[in-house]
Amino acid sequence: MQFFRNAGLLDFVKESSANLAAKSVSLDLLIATVAGSTWMYAESQRLDISFVGLYILLGVLVSFSCAFPLFLFVWQSKLEKSSEVSS
Repeated sequence: MQFFRNAGLLDFVKESSANLAAKSVSLDLLIATVAGSTWMYAESQRLDISFVGLYILLGVLVSFSCAFPLFLFVWQSKLEKSSEVSS
């Protein structure tokens, strides 16, 4: 957040590809976010989890490292509820 006080979003994107190390980390995060978001969407359809768009948006706008564990918590809760109903 401190970066955005002195610079804008375009500067942030520009700095994320400043050298090979930054490009590599940025690409890894992008791939993880796309793969994780795709899986979250598929699982939300399978288990009828509401507000999957909110989790994906949270991952893009705030942090995927925050949104993905939150989704996993909801996903696990839904799995436990469905196994209780089956028993």
